[in-house]
Amino acid sequence: MQLYVDDISIPDFIAQLGMLPTLLKEVPIASMSDFIQWFMTTPDRFLLSEIRTLTRLVLVLPATLRRVKTYMRSTMKEFRLNACMTLHIYKDQTAKLDPQEIIHSLLRHQLS
Repeated sequence: MQLYVDDISIPDFIAQLGMLPTLLKEVPIASMSDFIQWFMTTPDRFLLSEIRTLTRLVLVLPATLRRVKTYMRSTMKEFRLNACMTLHIYKDQTAKLDPQEIIHSLLRHQLS
């Protein structure tokens, strides 16, 4: 949840998760694929905006993961992989950052 705090309202997400058992009471869900199929066809999806956002993020993750994991796959630790994926997912915002300014800011912080 902390990774997607800018994308998902946590209190709304928790409330919507509480609604799911009631909505899925008579729906046979055995896999994520079954859930997505149900979610795409149910009119209740408009009540579950935060779950819809999370579902979209989950659907994008495998494709993004394949792109990010290269030859470094076996040596990369989970923290670094998550950081790389976050940078890739938010590439529009990270493209606006000035690497030189970040380096200078870090150096100023270390020296003080």
